[in-house]
Amino acid sequence: MNLHENGPNDGGLMVLEGSFPLYTEFFETHEHEAPEGGWSERDSYHFNEEQMQWFYDRGCKWKKIEAHAGDVILWDSRCIHYGAAAEGSEPRVATYVCYKPAKDITPEKLAEKKSVMENFDLTSHDPLMFRATGSRVTGKVTDDERTRPTQDPVLSHRVKQLAGIAAY
Repeated sequence: MNLHENGPNDGGLMVLEGSFPLYTEFFETHEHEAPEGGWSERDSYHFNEEQMQWFYDRGCKWKKIEAHAGDVILWDSRCIHYGAAAEGSEPRVATYVCYKPAKDITPEKLAEKKSVMENFDLTSHDPLMFRATGSRVTGKVTDDERTRPTQDPVLSHRVKQLAGIAAY
């Protein structure tokens, strides 16, 4: 969900149009480039220039998504994408929501998710195979940055369910 206007020169979502239908084909035809042990199941992959050229050669082109505050942008994250830095004066302000069946999370990842929530950390996009992120995990951006809210929120049972830390 976009929380701030995103014009052509503002920070925002960039998607590589046409990359989604090529996702499986890319990894199947580039098996020889897979690291030892196979492709990572991490919830992100950083393509190198030669790999990106493979997509460009198949007609894929970058598109900047322009959106208004309150707009909801839905896409499958297997479409190659990134968050563009602002070229002008407006920042990128958005919140990401990714859904997968709660029944598919492992007990270990569920325990980690609870810890992340208790510590007010952040996670990467994938709700099942996430990585803990945020200033407490990766380091503060500034010395005076807070890693906890000034007042702890009171989470309802429903909110805990939606966050994946309470059973349905």
